[in-house]
Amino acid sequence: MNIVEEKKIEKNIISLKNVVKKFDGNIIISDVSFNVREGTIHAFVGPNGAGKSTIINLITNILVEDGGEIKIDGLTKNDFFYGENISLVNVETPCLGKNVEETVSTLNILIGLEDRELSEKFYENKISNFKEINLNDLSTGWKKIFNIFILELTKRKIMILDEPFNGLDPIVRREMLEYLLRKKKEGCSILLSSHILSDLQEISDDITMIKKGKIIYTGKLNIDIEKEYFYHFKEKEEKKIF
Repeated sequence: MNIVEEKKIEKNIISLKNVVKKFDGNIIISDVSFNVREGTIHAFVGPNGAGKSTIINLITNILVEDGGEIKIDGLTKNDFFYGENISLVNVETPCLGKNVEETVSTLNILIGLEDRELSEKFYENKISNFKEINLNDLSTGWKKIFNIFILELTKRKIMILDEPFNGLDPIVRREMLEYLLRKKKEGCSILLSSHILSDLQEISDDITMIKKGKIIYTGKLNIDIEKEYFYHFKEKEEKKIF
């Protein structure tokens, strides 16, 4: 008997088609289309002000597009239930108690873990070393680590991370890269925006590059990100910043 191995059908977990966003009548995002494949790490690259955070806010329904269509897991934004499916790390979590430990306990009302399980996970993580510190008083790097810890507790199928490596020392950053690769292996789909191009080159499957609200490249990662970045984004006028 012949056994035919079925080829896995690729599925787009996030899909943007001809998306437009305006602010004060000005077009900020223009005709943006790209897909994030299920079970991949998708790099999202562009200079400051290119529109990356705006698009992330559109995908996560913080903002509403003025044209085009966004689908998540095959559903339109109005039909997709964000709460149990998608996690976003782009802003600092507010302190919801007098310290880190109380904030974790407060957030667990939404997460729903048993007290014992939450306690075990908390004390296994380095963030527990700061349990008595007010979350607002942590360094930028440790605030990022706290957000990732909370994200891991939620076990979402889609992760969207906007500059997650900012403020991390090299050792913690390496742990973060390994963590993201583990999440992909578990079937998680990750959209990752970062200016640390070497990290994106190492772990990403696909890439989308954006300039002034328009997509200039999207597809599988078969390019040298740093070389392409400087080709597309280096200012022709050679103006100095400093």
